[in-house]
Amino acid sequence: MKKVFLIVGVIVTGSFFVGCDKKETIDEVKNDITSTSDAVAALQEYVEVNRIFQGVSNSAEESVIEVGLELDELKSFNLAPTVNIEPRDLLTWPKTITVDFGSEGIEGKDGVLRKGVLIVNSTGRYVTEGSVHTTTFEDYYQNGHKIAGTHITTNGGVMDNLLTFNVKVNDGKVTKLNGDVIRYTQNTSRTWITGDETPLNIWDDEYEMSGIQTGVSSKGVNYKLEIIKPLHFVVLTREIKSGQLKVMIDGMQDITIDYEARILYVAGMKFPLGAES
Repeated sequence: MKKVFLIVGVIVTGSFFVGCDKKETIDEVKNDITSTSDAVAALQEYVEVNRIFQGVSNSAEESVIEVGLELDELKSFNLAPTVNIEPRDLLTWPKTITVDFGSEGIEGKDGVLRKGVLIVNSTGRYVTEGSVHTTTFEDYYQNGHKIAGTHITTNGGVMDNLLTFNVKVNDGKVTKLNGDVIRYTQNTSRTWITGDETPLNIWDDEYEMSGIQTGVSSKGVNYKLEIIKPLHFVVLTREIKSGQLKVMIDGMQDITIDYEARILYVAGMKFPLGAES
């Protein structure tokens, strides 16, 4: 995805040189270029933060699934974190599930190094309609980035023979290695289209996602992304196979990404979508 946003940056930045009125001062042009650079950086940060909170989903949901199936540890990880379940009676809900990855961290199958503690409050089993799974964080890091906020997954029941979920991120905050802070919110619906027959292995899951994600970059740039055609997402490879995403961001308003056609639309112009990095 970074290649996509760099293309956008070249396109938009270039337009300031081509379409610049002669009366504009050099300082005004520089300000335009700076604003565009910040907008491109905001999109790059969005990609990073989106992946970070996908990693949160992987960890939290795997813990709830396995506890619900009477397992006491996350066996899908190369090394298992310490998991505490209260109440311990596996038939009693709600539960508080504490997942401790330790201070040294544990790397999962998705290549993410997790440190610290996830606390998941679950009202019922993951596959139970109406169950709510709320994740909070205690000194929690993914690949060195500190995560804060609230991640909420709600089982929306079965529609057209497929299990659906609503996923929200409230007051999401990512503190990067250099101390920069990114704000993030999410309100999406998710349909489980592949992998439900192997509930102990979340890594073969695929789903379709719709909804809205918003945020504020480390430089104060606001962005909003609206899914206008459901995104087909593969968990382990973190690949988007198809779908369309509308991008609205300070300084760049008319942008659409078509993942199936592999085309980036900017102000009515078409550009090939680079491979995800």
